[in-house]
Amino acid sequence: MPVKVEHHFSVVRSLHSGTSSAGGVSRNRGAKQKAEGVAIAAGLGMQSTSIATNTSMIAVMGGATVGTGGIALLAAGGALAVGSAIASGRSANKTYDHIKSLNNLYNFKDSLGFTCSHATTGVDTKSTPSHGYIAGEILDYIIHQKKHKFGKKSFGAVGGGLMTMGWAAGRAAYKKARGVKGEKRNFAAQMLAVHLITHNCVLTERIAAEILSLSDDELTWLKVQDSDTVATLLAQKMKSK
Repeated sequence: MPVKVEHHFSVVRSLHSGTSSAGGVSRNRGAKQKAEGVAIAAGLGMQSTSIATNTSMIAVMGGATVGTGGIALLAAGGALAVGSAIASGRSANKTYDHIKSLNNLYNFKDSLGFTCSHATTGVDTKSTPSHGYIAGEILDYIIHQKKHKFGKKSFGAVGGGLMTMGWAAGRAAYKKARGVKGEKRNFAAQMLAVHLITHNCVLTERIAAEILSLSDDELTWLKVQDSDTVATLLAQKMKSK
C-alpha cells in the first residue's frame, strides 16, 4: 500500500508591483457551465432558463412519464445525451486548440528566445533548476493532462459520455484511496505559481495565459496575487476532466 505524501506549501507573496483593471480572472467555471447548460437544454428542446433557475431535469423528465408510461423519459434521456455530446464536442475543440499552443511552446521554447529573470534583482534565471523543471516536466505534464481531457471529451462527443463519467468516477475513487488524488497537479500548480509571481519569465506567463485564457489585464492581475490564489486557479485548469 503506497504511503501518502503530504505536500504543505508556504504562501509566497508576489514580488511584482502594478495595478490592473481586470479585478480577477473572469473566464470562470460559471460561464463555462452556463454554456454547457445551454447545449444540454438545446438537446432536450427546453428553455435554457429552466437550468438557470435550477429546475430539476429529473423532475422534468419524471413528470413527463406520468401520462406516457415511461416513453417520454426515454426520449428525454436520449435528448439529454445529445446535448451532453454537443457540450463535449465544444470542449474537445477548445482543448485541442490549447494542446496545439502548448505543444508549440514546448517544441520551440528554446528558439523563441524567451527571457527569464528574478523580479527584483533582475538576475538571469533561465538556467536555474526551477525554470528548467517548468520548461520540461511541468509543461509536459500539462500537455499530457490536456491530451487526456481531449480524449475523454472526444469520446463523449460521439456518445460515450456516460461511460467516460463512470470511468472518471472510478479513477478518482482509486486515487483518493491511495492518497494521491490531485498530488501531481497541485505540486505543478504551486511550482508554476511561485515562478510566475517571483520572476519575469515569458515562458511561464505564456503557459498561464494559455491554460487560463487570460487577457493582458488578467495576466497583470494574476502576477500580483499570492501563490495560493494563483495555484488554485492553475490547478483547476490542469485537471484532465
